[in-house]
Amino acid sequence: MALAQRAETPGHFTKVISAIDAMINTLKAEETSDLALKEKCEKERADNTRDAIKLAREIDDFSDTITTRASQIEELTAQIAEADQQMADITKELGEMKTNRDAEKVEHDASEADDIKARDTVQSAITVLESFYKDNNLMFVQQGVHQSPAGDAPPPPPGTWDSPYGGKTAESGGIIAILGMIKEDIQEDIDKANSAETKAVTAYGALKTDLTTERTDTNTTRTTLDGTKGTKETEKATATTNRNTKHANWVIKMDAIAAEETGCDYFTINYDQRRTNRQIEFDGLKKAKAILNGAAFGL
Repeated sequence: MALAQRAETPGHFTKVISAIDAMINTLKAEETSDLALKEKCEKERADNTRDAIKLAREIDDFSDTITTRASQIEELTAQIAEADQQMADITKELGEMKTNRDAEKVEHDASEADDIKARDTVQSAITVLESFYKDNNLMFVQQGVHQSPAGDAPPPPPGTWDSPYGGKTAESGGIIAILGMIKEDIQEDIDKANSAETKAVTAYGALKTDLTTERTDTNTTRTTLDGTKGTKETEKATATTNRNTKHANWVIKMDAIAAEETGCDYFTINYDQRRTNRQIEFDGLKKAKAILNGAAFGL
């Protein structure tokens, strides 16, 4: 009877009801906090996972670029080495050609000098013989026609072709003719040698021009290859730097996922159970508050 009277007394359970309200508010705050934390964990995990996947793909792309550029650089290096070898071979060939050409010219000049000396020697012999027989009126070949000065009577002819005789003029004429043929042969040799030398100089000049042009073209190609190689090396270095940066960021994301894993796993796994338990506690507190306020619940 006293309890009933106490329950009917207004404000008797005010402190208890206030405590219940405080507990209810605390539970609501906890529920809001749990939900916010759960959503935060889910969002951060989703964001970090998405970022980690994106970074991993970018790392793979940079790795592919690095591999491709490394292969291209290796190929370009081989092509540059080949171009260097070609230019070295051409330079060597040009050097050997010049050495051979110089030697051929020295040999030609020496041979030509010998031939000219021989030709001039033969000519000197011819000149000496012709002068000797002419001066001594011994060469019958020069006595066939004799022009007298104008107004003078021609001299009387000799008794015979050999008179007056001072030597074997017939044999002398043959020797001079032979010497003339020798001189002609020598001159022919000189002319042939000069013609051959001219052709050799022309051929050497043409080949030298071709080889020099080829070397210049090869050097131009080599310069282009070297520039391309430099570009590929820069791209490879940039890709390496970017990959390292992306990998560092990926490690940060993975560390963040690992750091949040324990706490977030607890809230995400136990959230529903905590919410259910809290709801039961809500219901109990609300029911207790209602009873304290005079509500009656049937058993």
